[in-house]
Amino acid sequence: MADAVLKDRVVFLDFYTIWCGPCKWMDDNVFNQSEVASKLNQHFINYKVNAEDFEGVNTALKYNVAAYPTYIFLTPEGDIIHRLEGMIPAESFTQAIDEIISNKKL
Repeated sequence: MADAVLKDRVVFLDFYTIWCGPCKWMDDNVFNQSEVASKLNQHFINYKVNAEDFEGVNTALKYNVAAYPTYIFLTPEGDIIHRLEGMIPAESFTQAIDEIISNKKL
C-alpha cells in the first residue's frame, strides 16, 4: 500500500481462491479484456489476494470478505471506496471502474 500513498492512487484488491469457479471465469473473460486491463493498470495499484494463504486470510478478515470473488477498491490509506462481488460481465465491470475513476477524479 505504500506505493498507493506515494502515487496517490486507488488500490484494487481482487480476492480469490484457487477452487473458485467464478474467480477463474473473471480471469478468463473479464480481466483479460484489453479495456478492463488498461483501465485497471492505468488508474489503480492492483493486487490479487489469495484468501486462503496466511496473508490473504488476514486481509480478507480485515475487509470482511466472505464470498469469492470479491473486489475492493481502497483509498491509498486503506479505506473502502467501493466493493463488488461475484461474476460481473466485462461491460458492467468497466462501468463500475469508470464510476470510481470519475468519483475519485483519477
